[in-house]
Amino acid sequence: MGEGNEFSQMAVLPLGTGNDLSRVLGWGSGTNGDLDILQYLNDVYAAGTQKLDRWKIMIKSKNQFGRRTVITNMKMSNYVSIGVDASVTLGMQKTRKSIPRALSSRLLNKLLFFSFGTKDVFTRTCKGLHDKISLYLDDQLVELPGIEGIVFLNIQCWGAGVQPWKYADEERPQKLDDGVFEVFAVTSSFHIAQMQVGLASPLFIGQARKAVVVTKNGSVLPMQW
Repeated sequence: MGEGNEFSQMAVLPLGTGNDLSRVLGWGSGTNGDLDILQYLNDVYAAGTQKLDRWKIMIKSKNQFGRRTVITNMKMSNYVSIGVDASVTLGMQKTRKSIPRALSSRLLNKLLFFSFGTKDVFTRTCKGLHDKISLYLDDQLVELPGIEGIVFLNIQCWGAGVQPWKYADEERPQKLDDGVFEVFAVTSSFHIAQMQVGLASPLFIGQARKAVVVTKNGSVLPMQW
């Protein structure tokens, strides 16, 4: 994962469930069905500009026969994660796609996320993640504690309003446009739930300009961005 150099302007309309970028930029945690479009456009016209880092993600994998390396390139503006939170989100997305009309509201989507998170407390699908990956930050190998999820964070919010770096004991403050991302870890889906209600802090791993994650022993891991 490395930094990109492209520049473009965009506006944010918080129609999703988490809306973390919208929260950070001051556009709120969500909107309802009575949105005044003209007022919104006027607000956009009057708003200032905030620079935001955009990161390149390259995924290298083998094809099904293991003979050829497949390279997938993506972009990241908010965060990318590997492990338990990605697993919970994947389960939620599969269910949401199967019955999209029944899960069209933000409240129902949050309840669905909660149900999959509760399920993972018992199944622990990403247990022992630290034994399945090697993490390099700025070309330095990082020794990981016992974790089930790791997050590379570019903005101040994650997981529908959680501010993971708020209590980090770091000299460098977190910014949207400093060419640096933050890395933290979680130990379980229950740990995530505790963070969401302010009862726990993440495991702070560090800050970097480049990250490399290498999977071990052919491990297949959930990822979201």
